[in-house]
Amino acid sequence: RINTAGAIGFNGANYGTNGQVLTSQGSSSSPQWATPSLGAPTIVIVSGTSQSGTGGNQYVLTNTEAATTVTLPASPTDGDIIWITNVTLRTDHVIARNGKILQGSTTDMTINLANVNVQLRFINTTIGWRIL
Repeated sequence: RINTAGAIGFNGANYGTNGQVLTSQGSSSSPQWATPSLGAPTIVIVSGTSQSGTGGNQYVLTNTEAATTVTLPASPTDGDIIWITNVTLRTDHVIARNGKILQGSTTDMTINLANVNVQLRFINTTIGWRIL
């Protein structure tokens, strides 16, 4: 809120919590407190054949005996990012879209390159997941 002196001030309900930052919600909305992204994903080593994905994680696929399927979240938040890293020579690991659009398609995606990193960002329900 702006006080009569023209300075920006906050009342008790608008302080946020420890570690949060004030973020813009666009020109037609009030700013909101949010926890900033730390920038580095949480690394999850995947040695099995299936993994449920969560935003903010990097899934490192290590299974050399069989293909691994990483299933993207059913209800992602706009802006979620997931990394999938194939550290094997396999070219048949699968990214399961879980009902959302994936790179403009309504089909799952096969990671057909060995030793590759794929970074996906969920834009919104209309655009879906995109490779960055």
